[in-house]
Amino acid sequence: MNMLFNRKAIIEKLSTLIDEKRFIHSLNVEDCAIELAHRLCVDETKASIAALLHDCAKNMDIEAAERLGYELNIFQNDKWLYRQPALWHAQLGVYIAKTEFNVFDQEILSAIECHTTGKAGMTKLDKIIYLADYIEPNRSFSHVGKIRANLKIDFNKALLEAYDNTIYYLTRRKRFIHPRTIIARNEAVENYYKQN
Repeated sequence: MNMLFNRKAIIEKLSTLIDEKRFIHSLNVEDCAIELAHRLCVDETKASIAALLHDCAKNMDIEAAERLGYELNIFQNDKWLYRQPALWHAQLGVYIAKTEFNVFDQEILSAIECHTTGKAGMTKLDKIIYLADYIEPNRSFSHVGKIRANLKIDFNKALLEAYDNTIYYLTRRKRFIHPRTIIARNEAVENYYKQN
């Protein structure tokens, strides 16, 4: 990979942008992402950077996040994103990764951008960050143990279960499901059945 990776500098700056709980979460996601990247023959440095920065915009003030979202036109053609502020940090994180951390690698930025919703045509790195965020050790929601266990055996099955669990959680609470999640889940079904 043709980029200078200074993990120490990233960590130092990241610790000033997010709270301690989110910082620990990011380090845990990094550990999981590197392990998955190694197993799937994906660039571990890219996995490390994407994992560390995936939540770099998570602690932005909601009003500042909304202003930045409008400035960057991220809501313009996506009414579902606008209606779900909990998802904004993924899109805004791409901007922060570029402006604060000088990260311009498109694979890394893509993994940051889709780590909450998924999207069509996800790369292995995209999927690794999505799942690493989902299964990191401090996650304790229902079914996470099953997803962790399945991840050791079948990556595509674990990914599909993560989407299914997310969709189940959102539908039970009468919340919006971003269309990108439906598309990503359908592709995960397709990939699962292709291999089985």
